[in-house]
Formats: sequence, C-alpha cells, structure tokens
Amino acid sequence: IRLLALDLDGTLLASDRTIPPRNREAVERARDAGVHVVLASGRNAPSVGRYAEEMGLVGPRVCCNGAHVMRSAAEELLHVRLDPALCRDVVEHARRERLHVHLYSRERLLFFGDDAWGDLYLSRLGGLRRELLAGSVDDVEVTKLMIVAEPETIRLEAERFGTQECGTRAHLTLSEPEYLEFLPVKANKGAGLR
Repeated sequence: IRLLALDLDGTLLASDRTIPPRNREAVERARDAGVHVVLASGRNAPSVGRYAEEMGLVGPRVCCNGAHVMRSAAEELLHVRLDPALCRDVVEHARRERLHVHLYSRERLLFFGDDAWGDLYLSRLGGLRRELLAGSVDDVEVTKLMIVAEPETIRLEAERFGTQECGTRAHLTLSEPEYLEFLPVKANKGAGLR
C-alpha cells in the first residue's frame, strides 16, 4: 500500500466531528509504515486543511468531492467549475422558494444572507467563516453549490432537479439528510486522487 485516501465525515471523524484516538493512531501507523495519507472529502480546502494540519499531513488534499485538489496547503493542482447557467438557475430557484443556498468557490464559503440553516451548517463544520456574496453568482467560479433544508424538502428538491436533466449539467448528492449538493459532472474523489 502506497497511498491511503480517507474521507472525513463518517469515516475518519466521529459524529461530533473530532478524530477519535483509535483513528489517529491508525493514521500514524500508516504514515510510520511509509504510506502517504491523503484526505478526500466533500468539504472545502480550509475545512479539509484544518484536519490535515491537526494530523500533521502536509501533502495533497482532495476537496469538494474532487472538484478542487490541492497539491499542498498553499498550491492548487486542479479546480473544476460548476456550470454557471446551472448555478444561476439553482440560486434563483432557491431564493424564490426561500431555501437556504450557499456556494463554495475554492477556499471561500459564500452565503446570500444569515438564516438558521446557514448557522446549522456552519456549526457542523466548525471554524469556517461565512462570507456574504457581494455581486452576482455569475462573478464567482463556483466549485460546489448546496441547498440546506428539512429532509423532506431536500428529497423533493432532489427529485425536481434530477428530473430536469440536471445529470448532464451537474452531479447531485445527498451528503446529509438536510443537504443537497450540486457538483461538476466530472468531479469525484477518484478523479481527484488520480
């Protein structure tokens, strides 16, 4: 084994978003054996970086499910942009329906305002700072877009966008019962690792 790629949520991290001692020890044993350990997550670079630094991992990081890959903490290797027209359509729909929506753009986490769903999302990530989007979504290279709402609403929104041929324009995933994520079609953790 030359490389060990680890997801964060539900894999390396416990439900309280901390690294259990047993997992920490396993990563240290792998590193001591000469295995390169890479974090591969749906989270953005600052969030992945927080755990990489805590574990002493200095190499590559696969972020946003492979849409953003960092060679190191400061050097970008790959960035895949979400379809701009789709971003505009989803944001307009979400705002019209009064749904929480936010964007990842490389290291930035962009909100359209403050609300309880945004607060919940930030509380689960710990340490990320929200930035209010000044201007239009067209001015941003969106890496990932998310709607956060009640699980039933998320299910309905996934059906709605899934039946509108979104699959040719984006990859949809339900990473938590309250999260609907829109990612670039060609972005996935495997591609990011390659």
